[in-house]
Amino acid sequence: LGVTTAALQALQFSGAQAGVKTEQLETGISKLTRTIGEAGEGSDDALKAFNKLGVGVLDANGKIRATDAVLGDIARVMAGIDDPATRAALAVDLFGKSGQRMLPLLTEIAERGMPGLIAAAQAAGAVVGDDLINAFDRASDQMTVFGMRLTVIAAQGISDLAKLAAGLKGMFSSGDISNQIVAKTREIIAAEDD
Repeated sequence: LGVTTAALQALQFSGAQAGVKTEQLETGISKLTRTIGEAGEGSDDALKAFNKLGVGVLDANGKIRATDAVLGDIARVMAGIDDPATRAALAVDLFGKSGQRMLPLLTEIAERGMPGLIAAAQAAGAVVGDDLINAFDRASDQMTVFGMRLTVIAAQGISDLAKLAAGLKGMFSSGDISNQIVAKTREIIAAEDD
């Protein structure tokens, strides 16, 4: 999405309090990130949206600025726009359909700034640290591998049972079942050991 994990979690926390659903927030931030990238590459339509606000997307070295930094600038500028219709139209230009719903969140970003938003979310225990996120990712990867191994073991077991059942089926159709069961079981076990 173009924002740090701490910023994203803070935006989700504050957004939830402002009535912005996580999906709407992520869609809006994704649209903003794409628009920033397009403006950075010189797209006239994308540049117009930022020029209306007087927000730059490039840093002093000509590199594209981080989405959360641009978001903070957008929020501060939009907080100074008195006309609600103009604010809503600009929000939709930058954030897509989710833009209008994000206006209360943008107001909060303008008041607190991104660092303040992150600090408030951290104080509320709503931000998971990078170490824990990385540990969770590793554990999730290990669980995926474990699940794959279990699938292979189960498939092998089912295959072995099918072989045993096929061998036993033939024995039940003749007379001396107990001797045949013992012989066929030995045969199957011997074949598996090979």
